[in-house]
Amino acid sequence: MNFLETISQSSLSLWVLQSSWAYYSLLAVHGIGMAGIVGSTFMLCLRVLGYARGVAVADLGRLRGVAWGGFLANAMSGAILFASDAPRLAFNGTFQVKIISIILGGIALGCLWRIIGRGPDKEEPYFSYGVGAKVAALATFAFWTSAIIFGRHIAYTLDPIL
Repeated sequence: MNFLETISQSSLSLWVLQSSWAYYSLLAVHGIGMAGIVGSTFMLCLRVLGYARGVAVADLGRLRGVAWGGFLANAMSGAILFASDAPRLAFNGTFQVKIISIILGGIALGCLWRIIGRGPDKEEPYFSYGVGAKVAALATFAFWTSAIIFGRHIAYTLDPIL
């Protein structure tokens, strides 16, 4: 038995698949976590792109805890969901693009925070950001949108289990 099959045959994975509520509860946690990470990230990106100019980026920085909480909820629920179907998901192109999008989205978000967090500008509500910050915001927005789209599409690219 290979590593992926071993993971999918673990007691936790089997419980998720056999329970009448575990799988759907994990999907709910995954959705709520996504709202935390993606919602707060999109608010930041939109502000950098020029929307809600009356809001200082420093005020949006308070949402970092929400973003990290959402990311942790997604990482934990996603790992368990992956484990319950590891052999099929690991080699699914749609799943792979989702994971790559999440990684690139995290990198882009880190770059965005690095660019906008350098000076006192983040305290100014009506400050207009430069091209570098806007490119980072667009990249962040695009990668996280891609993660959502490909994540949702996974269900349609797997062969049914019967």
